[in-house]
Amino acid sequence: MNPRLLLGLLSLPLLAACHSDPILDAPKGKLLASDGGVATPIDSTNAAAPMATSDQTPALAAAPAMTPTPVATLPAAGELIRIQGDPAIVAKPVRVKRDSGEVSIFYRVGDHVVNENLPEGYPAPTPPGMIDLKSYPMVRRAEFRGEGGSRGSANGGFWPLFMHIQRRDIAMTSPVEMDYSGMQLPEGEPADAKQNFSPRSWTMSFLYRTQELGPTGEDGRVVVVDAPPVTVLAIGMTGSPSRNVVEEGASKLREFLASQSTWEAAGDVRGLFYNGPDVPESRKWAEIQVPVRLKK
Repeated sequence: MNPRLLLGLLSLPLLAACHSDPILDAPKGKLLASDGGVATPIDSTNAAAPMATSDQTPALAAAPAMTPTPVATLPAAGELIRIQGDPAIVAKPVRVKRDSGEVSIFYRVGDHVVNENLPEGYPAPTPPGMIDLKSYPMVRRAEFRGEGGSRGSANGGFWPLFMHIQRRDIAMTSPVEMDYSGMQLPEGEPADAKQNFSPRSWTMSFLYRTQELGPTGEDGRVVVVDAPPVTVLAIGMTGSPSRNVVEEGASKLREFLASQSTWEAAGDVRGLFYNGPDVPESRKWAEIQVPVRLKK
């Protein structure tokens, strides 16, 4: 279990230089996991290509066929539909074997890498610059809630969550999720990217890969819940989990929603952050999302 991915949310400067790049620092043909361990792609010599599955390893959540069109169809849980952007640019699963012997599933597109497992049943990450319609299954997650919208206020959520997963001996997953209560996409014309979408409160969540890893309930200020299934509009982003990234992504989603008549926002903005400070700023992978529903 490694806190680097989690600490990336806090942008702690003392940790920012721990590692530089999970691709360039690893031996040729290999990747680095978020804990710095070497992860060797298996079943293929090309780390960027999707890998074959086997009965002994977790099934790959391979990217489904995608149609770049304004559709009025909900994707099945764990799947996605490309709404805007090149349908050939997809996050490809990479089955890797860590130096500990554990088999994991990473994702890669270009220079961006998700170097931890996703929760079971999660759809593939959305590449930067693309917009996808995605359906997420129910997921068990440990939540810490705070007030206000400043990045610094989220510092108080890290240690309770980290100690919670440490006590339960729960391995790291990616992403870390942030829900921004009250940060909705208002009706009307697209806003400038610098418009201040300030949340009233926030929830930081560490995700359980499977529900069997621990029960729901309270653990001090941490609450473990089963978050319900949700369909979202997601835009892939590059950069740290900063206010600028969240506001820019939210503004682009608002602009897209205003340009079509099929979908409408149905909840608060949320962010999925896939990398920690072991990945340089230009290669950090994130998504900004908003729940959606069909317009009546």
